[in-house]
Amino acid sequence: MYTGIICQIPINNCSLTTCKYGIPLATSSTSCSCICSNGYTGNQCDIPINPCLNNSYCIRGQCNYLSPGLANCTCPSGYSGLRCDTRLSNGACSSCPCLYGQCRIIDEINDYVCDCYQGYTGKQCEISIDLCKPSPCLFGQCILDEMYGYVCKCLPGAEGKNCSELIDTCSSNPCLNTGVCVQGLNTYQCVCQPGYAGIHCEILVNQCTSLICLNNGTCVNLPTNPPTAQCQCQPLFTGVQCQYPYAPCASQPCENLGTCITNGLSSYICLCPNGFTGLNCEVSIEVCKSQPCHNGGECSEPAPYYYICQCPWPFYGINCELMSDPCLSYPCRGPLSQCISTPMHQNYTCHCSNEFQGSTCSIPIDPCRSTPCQNDGSCIKTSSLTYSCSCPMGYQGHHCELEIDPCENYSCKNGLAIRTSVINCECQCSESYYGKLCEINLCEKNPCANGNCISNNNYSYTCNCPNGFQFLMGVYVLIL
Repeated sequence: MYTGIICQIPINNCSLTTCKYGIPLATSSTSCSCICSNGYTGNQCDIPINPCLNNSYCIRGQCNYLSPGLANCTCPSGYSGLRCDTRLSNGACSSCPCLYGQCRIIDEINDYVCDCYQGYTGKQCEISIDLCKPSPCLFGQCILDEMYGYVCKCLPGAEGKNCSELIDTCSSNPCLNTGVCVQGLNTYQCVCQPGYAGIHCEILVNQCTSLICLNNGTCVNLPTNPPTAQCQCQPLFTGVQCQYPYAPCASQPCENLGTCITNGLSSYICLCPNGFTGLNCEVSIEVCKSQPCHNGGECSEPAPYYYICQCPWPFYGINCELMSDPCLSYPCRGPLSQCISTPMHQNYTCHCSNEFQGSTCSIPIDPCRSTPCQNDGSCIKTSSLTYSCSCPMGYQGHHCELEIDPCENYSCKNGLAIRTSVINCECQCSESYYGKLCEINLCEKNPCANGNCISNNNYSYTCNCPNGFQFLMGVYVLIL
């Protein structure tokens, strides 16, 4: 069933659907289904669910029907649990403390732990958890399940664990004439471009129904995209709906600020300003045809009877008849540079200072180009005109021209400083002295009791004993 001007809008049938224990939900543009409450099923949610059917609810024992969707089990001797699936044993589990779960004994402390079924919690599994509140099923019905906690029964057009994924109903591109398909639950809707209608935008709307042509004008549908219509007016009428009497000057046919004057019912005359002619003042009277610009100047006409000469350098003047000295514009940019023009002032030459080069003396010369650093020093450019020398070891000075003497400030107390490398120096000690600075002399205080001390230059000494004495193990001994 449809409604609308061209019967393009489907009527929702849910107002005619009766759900005894549920709510109606539209599944497409023409159909409706019932979302049943827990414990009921059927097309109209009028069939109660009996878990005891087919003896599949209780694993063992007797199943007792309580209400739609609910039941309990009367277990035989030696078994317990919601579905009589737990075998009783002596000890902490013998009293069947777990209401909706399996009892597990902890031998070390003679205690128990309840492993609860899906949907229950608490020490004795006595607290019921309704996993369907709030319902996780986006487009479907949530049903409690002992194994998985809950199961979503999806409506037609939805899929996924939580019925959150819509099946693409626009994949077949059902909308015609560049209509836009909008995804819905097991349905779609076409948003049509102007000029089209229908469920699939397949109907071309007559554009003349919304365009009224006056004064015996005729409406014509145009094959444009999107479709449009246009009024073909009778002579002496104009306008979108042929609503205005035709005026020859209404369209402003005169160009270049020409003045339009009506001449009868259907003709006009243009009064053209100076510099223009023609039926619509569209023809310009060109002043530049006389070639007023000299020396290669380019002529342009920004207004009637007026021209401007664009002169090439170095010419100037109204007709480019004058020549200017090129050096007056100071083209030579470098400091201390000098500009010299040719005799006819058509060109110039720049004489540059020592630090610059190029046609306009604007390019600085690299200060390191002359390799000013001596003794393998590295030249570093610090600006466009300055440099600095990075000297190797053993040299210094602005150009690394000075050799560094490492022995200059090397003080040997009892000896002579000798250069051993570019940056190193050692002391050559006098007789009987040693140490880095020749500061040590073991014989300075004459440790020999009877005799002379002689240094061995290896941090030791020897005593030159007189007759009758000798030096044994560092001790003087009298010879008898």
